Amino acid sequence: MAKKKTPEEFVKQRSDHKKYAKGSKPSMHRRCDIHDYKDKATYMFTICLNERRHLFGKLVIPHGFSASFDNRKAGHEVLPTSPVGHQTSVEKREKLPYIQLSAVGEMIKSQWEEIPLEYSQIDNVALQIMPDHIHGMLQVRAQLPMPIGKIIGRFKFLTTRKYNQLINGPDFKERGCSVLQLWENGFADSIVTSDERRKTLLHYIYDNPRRLAIKLLSQDFFHVKQAEIAGYSFHYVGNFNLLNGRLIQLQCSRRMGESDIEKEITKCVVQAMQGAVFVTPCISAGEKVVTRNLFDSGFSLIVLLENGFSEFYKPPAAYLEACAMGKILFLAPWGHHNEKRPITREQCLALNQMAADICRLCGLHS
Repeated sequence: MAKKKTPEEFVKQRSDHKKYAKGSKPSMHRRCDIHDYKDKATYMFTICLNERRHLFGKLVIPHGFSASFDNRKAGHEVLPTSPVGHQTSVEKREKLPYIQLSAVGEMIKSQWEEIPLEYSQIDNVALQIMPDHIHGMLQVRAQLPMPIGKIIGRFKFLTTRKYNQLINGPDFKERGCSVLQLWENGFADSIVTSDERRKTLLHYIYDNPRRLAIKLLSQDFFHVKQAEIAGYSFHYVGNFNLLNGRLIQLQCSRRMGESDIEKEITKCVVQAMQGAVFVTPCISAGEKVVTRNLFDSGFSLIVLLENGFSEFYKPPAAYLEACAMGKILFLAPWGHHNEKRPITREQCLALNQMAADICRLCGLHS
């Protein structure tokens, strides 16, 4: 029988395998434990305000903007609203929601732009300041003298000091004023590994104000709520009234080939055109392909999720317009988890049974 490792041996083995690991942390604060953060790379950061206060500015929604249709498909270009190194005309910007920065927001923007002046190895790529958080992208062109996380920490320290000076005056320390916390602890980072990933993240950064406007204009569809459905307790996001439609379970065998999936797509599209709403956990490859075709065609869906909703949950960007238009309902029977873990067979069976029971007990029946 193999000798049981001591705790010290286990820790050493883990640290040898994951050279830069720093232990388990919540997902917003995790770092890639096989990457040296002094290396050349492009990084995206998300940094949130303490208690998610709205200090950096307010959202401006131009007259005529609507959450009831896909604004991008309608020809509205997603443009940077507070970028670094980009110029956007006011005329173009005012077609889309944008953030009108406060004095604190202007200070944050100015301090971010100081980063490449202090560290010549770094270029600013993008910055989007939201009312309660920021998204920024930095490109490191040469080896840094310290991990870039230390540089972000310095940015947070300097902006916190300037924020306190704005609120309490430049001599706030001499007058014995308590230091007000500006940021929440930690930050999220993403290492940009390809041009395609960079393009996707830049779109995400600059599209933030538009997505926030869509959420605010259709608030009822974006709040996490709880209800008992077909004898099960679910948390849900989206249009609850979809449960009143003609519900059909979408379930595809893993053994289905391409031709079988194509036939299933055709059948489901015809049923959807006749008013059916499909209920599915999207587990098998076939279910994912059919669901994607239904979604891209603009039909309504009810999707069961293995992972629940976090405190600040928002639907993925691809589903945002559909959610705002009331064309999707997400149901989560279980709580949220940060870990990436494969769905178990038992969970697959449970979700399929839930979908079957929802179709049997809810909605319209001919």
